[in-house]
Amino acid sequence: MLAEKKVKAIIVKNEPSHTAQRRLLEAEIPVFSVDDLRLKAAAGIMTIDRDALDKKIEDWHKKTSEIKRQERTEWLESMVETYKSKRGGYIQKKSMP
Repeated sequence: MLAEKKVKAIIVKNEPSHTAQRRLLEAEIPVFSVDDLRLKAAAGIMTIDRDALDKKIEDWHKKTSEIKRQERTEWLESMVETYKSKRGGYIQKKSMP
């Protein structure tokens, strides 16, 4: 729902549930804690410097892309190792008299 609204980021006071975090990550919507940002209060409204928020979002996307790349690499390596172990077992069984 938030991805459809083109939300760029979410700022929270309390950490969202694991399920919510996962869905937001899948939708590539960063979640930031109010403690991690320099928010300014004026007349009961919280504001943030747009350039600072854009930088934080950009950093999040870079970090997330690296994590996803690493996860794909580890998955592929495990698939190759599984294939090798199964294929190696098959070759060994075939060559036995």
